[in-house]
Formats: sequence, C-alpha cells, structure tokens
Amino acid sequence: MPAGGTAAAVVTFEVDGAFYVPAAAIRVGRDSEHQAIVPLVAGPEATPVTLEPLEVEVAVEGRAGSIEVRLTHVELRADLPDWDQELPADVLALTLSYFATLRSDFPGGAAFTTENVRLTLPNGETIGPRRDGHSHSIALLRPNRRNTISTRFEVPAPGSGAYAFVVSDGSATVSLGFVIE
Repeated sequence: MPAGGTAAAVVTFEVDGAFYVPAAAIRVGRDSEHQAIVPLVAGPEATPVTLEPLEVEVAVEGRAGSIEVRLTHVELRADLPDWDQELPADVLALTLSYFATLRSDFPGGAAFTTENVRLTLPNGETIGPRRDGHSHSIALLRPNRRNTISTRFEVPAPGSGAYAFVVSDGSATVSLGFVIE
C-alpha cells in the first residue's frame, strides 16, 4: 500500500488469561528494523512510536577556504523513502540540506564530492556520507553561484545530540554545529 493510503481490514487476535489491555500494542515492522507501535488504548502503559521524520530548520554558516556553506535543514528518519527501504533498528538516516558557494574567480569551478564533507557524531566519532551513489553530494561548484545540495549520513539511533557538519575545500575546514533534540 502506498504511503498515506488506507484500506479496510479486520485483525483477529487470540489471547490468553494473562492478556492485559492497558499495556497491549500492535507492532508494525520487522524485528530487525524500526517498528511503529500502536497502543490498543491510550494510557501511560503503552507509548506509541510513530516513526514520523523529525525535521529541524537550522541557520548556521561558515567558510572553508574558498567554499561558503549555509546549513538550512536537517531531517532524521527511520527509512530511505527514495529507496523504499527501512533501516536497521539501530540506525537512522540523517539528511542535511545546505547551500554551497565557491568564492573564486577560477572559471572551471571545483568538484564537490564525498571527500568534501563529514559528520561529527555526538560521541565524537567522524563519519562520511552513505556511499550508495545516491545519498551523497556530487556537484560542480561554479564560481560565485549558490548550489543547493543534500547529503545523507547513517547515524546511531535514537539520533539526538550535538552534531557538527564538517566541510573542507582540501586546505581549510569549517565545522557547522547543530543539535537534534
């Protein structure tokens, strides 16, 4: 069924005498992947898990040598919608959207690839983008023109904490900090 679709259904459960409705919930998803949790009744004993993407608007900018970067948007989610794929339960996809501008008079521009970006995780580890041929930046930065770029990283669940988007032009580096709560 496509996202946002609906269909009528009847679900039947067999329960034993130990069944306790206030703590009962339906789990949707494979055991090895993220699961949505739908409590049968509202209350403190069953907490819903919706798997809705978390989107954060940010406004942080900096310059790494000849490359100006302005980070504008962060999205944290449990799936890869462009791949129709769920992620393992211990991993989330973090997509950063940003503008990159080459401040140079060199008419040929400059390549902007996975080698130009990294992400520092809340635990201090630095990682590169997903190397799937689709989730990382591959752009030609032309002189003094703003490029809209997005780059996706795989981060440990639950994904909250202080991060730094690290950009390098090969000789200089800038770290753009942001927080996911």
